[in-house]
Amino acid sequence: MMFIRLWLVAMILTVVSWLLLKLIRKSVHIGLIFLFWVLAIFGSMGLLYVVSVWFASS
Repeated sequence: MMFIRLWLVAMILTVVSWLLLKLIRKSVHIGLIFLFWVLAIFGSMGLLYVVSVWFASS
């Protein structure tokens, strides 16, 4: 359930970012914006996981 929620957050952030970029006339392909948000969300999740495992092991 959490995994689906994170995908929905990424999609919502993508649409909002795309609309804001359209509004200020700096068009970027929506796929690149989605890729950015997916990497940002799942990258930070992975980093937090690695740090928590590192702290738990020491």
